[in-house]
Amino acid sequence: MPVKPIPWRLRFWSKVDKSGPIPAHRPNLGRCWVWTAYRDPKGYGRIGKARTGPTIVASRASFFLEHGRWPEPCALHKCDNSSCVRPSHIFEGTRVENNRDMVRKGRHVAVRPKLTAADAVAIRAATGYQREIAERFGVHQTYVSAIRRRVKWRNAEKELGT
Repeated sequence: MPVKPIPWRLRFWSKVDKSGPIPAHRPNLGRCWVWTAYRDPKGYGRIGKARTGPTIVASRASFFLEHGRWPEPCALHKCDNSSCVRPSHIFEGTRVENNRDMVRKGRHVAVRPKLTAADAVAIRAATGYQREIAERFGVHQTYVSAIRRRVKWRNAEKELGT
């Protein structure tokens, strides 16, 4: 006799610990409900709607289970805890609101560090493997390649007056 699959809603809530931390900056929210299953590198819980196929961010799934619709386009956290899935801690927002919230809370990380024209000239003059040069300057190897091919920092020498 085949095993009957567990309904998605029950499977979701079986992966939640309701005794999570109380957010220090918003204690009035109460405890976070922490996702205990797989989390991505940024700490967001992930769950599959089926055994195969793509996964969904758990906080978005929590919003869906609470409101009967998917948050468009973003599910934001009042508690600032990426692993939290407590419905009262999650609210819908736009990408602009999500970005503003991220910057306001100090979670914004630049995609790549700012280089100066002098750095670009030094990268062009450097010897060795591009990945080693990239590590020295805190950038990705492809960025070093783009600087050397003059796709990036085309006029670095002119800016320095050299």
